[in-house]
Amino acid sequence: MKNFTLTLLGLGAAPLLLSALPTRDTISFAPADGTSVTSTYTMSTEMTLDDMQVLMNGEENPMMPSIEMDMVSAMEIQVSDTYISMADGQPTRLKRTYDTVQTNLTGETAMEMMGEAQNESILGSGTSALEGETVLFSLKDGEYSKAWPEGAEADDDLLEGLLEDISLRGMLPTGEVAEGESWDIELDILLDVMAPGGDLSMEMEMDGQEGSMGMGPDADMMSDVRKLLSGNLSGSFTGKLSGYREVDGAKLAVIEIEFEIDCATDMIETIREQMQESLPPDAGVTMDVSTADVSYIMEGEGELLWNASAGHIAGMTFEAEVAMGMETTMGIDAGGQQMDMEMNMEMSGATTLSVTAK
Repeated sequence: MKNFTLTLLGLGAAPLLLSALPTRDTISFAPADGTSVTSTYTMSTEMTLDDMQVLMNGEENPMMPSIEMDMVSAMEIQVSDTYISMADGQPTRLKRTYDTVQTNLTGETAMEMMGEAQNESILGSGTSALEGETVLFSLKDGEYSKAWPEGAEADDDLLEGLLEDISLRGMLPTGEVAEGESWDIELDILLDVMAPGGDLSMEMEMDGQEGSMGMGPDADMMSDVRKLLSGNLSGSFTGKLSGYREVDGAKLAVIEIEFEIDCATDMIETIREQMQESLPPDAGVTMDVSTADVSYIMEGEGELLWNASAGHIAGMTFEAEVAMGMETTMGIDAGGQQMDMEMNMEMSGATTLSVTAK
């Protein structure tokens, strides 16, 4: 009788024990066929020059001015996606309209040399011929083809670097997770966060990028985050399901994100092009860039909101501290006079990103 009673007690306690275990949920990218989502990415980065050193033939240049520099870059990208058809967790046919593709860059420098001060401001803005256009993505044999709608007149070169995935689905766990559980995110997903949609063929127009600012980083390079982060990535990128929220009847998964990433990128081809464009053909000066290494460090945290009811992103915010270093060496031939130049530059600042979806 005693053993029978204990067995009954154990059976009665089993549901209580099971209910005490954390519930495991699947958070996935699964919008229904025909779903339309408009996503807006806004990002701002503020950078300050911390140190700059220029060596000529291994020695400091006594004519090197002291320079203070601040730069602010901002980006806004809005796309309207219609998932015409889905299969196996990815779109098989997608229609995307590029509603807004805008960037701008502002800078202030103060240069002092031999007791004389010079202040300079720059203002740059950029957009893309993609703005207002619609692109059709079709999945076949594991790859996406890109095409304009029938009757559209647009440059096919604009399609070349576009990427289908702007959904940030790569930040989701690969299986079921419980509240409080963490997972690793692939480091290269950071490119999709910082530069969504691939190469959007942004064209920059600058006003005032001469003088002291010309000694700093090139505006096109600073605005091309995907190129800056295209090198070797190391560090950590994690997500954690912290709970759920209900907003307007939708169940939103709240995912905490943390990252500490270091990227080393060889920018030698970019710097060579920059040098060639900046030197007049009749200047009598040739430059041979031998190294141009850029390091980019980001450390931050944020929150990803995922619409678990509809199967797509609901929003995201994050803030990060940023440090950038640039080391360049080159040989200069000025009218037969040979010189070796080394330039080391360090900048630091902060980046903020906001994504909204509706």
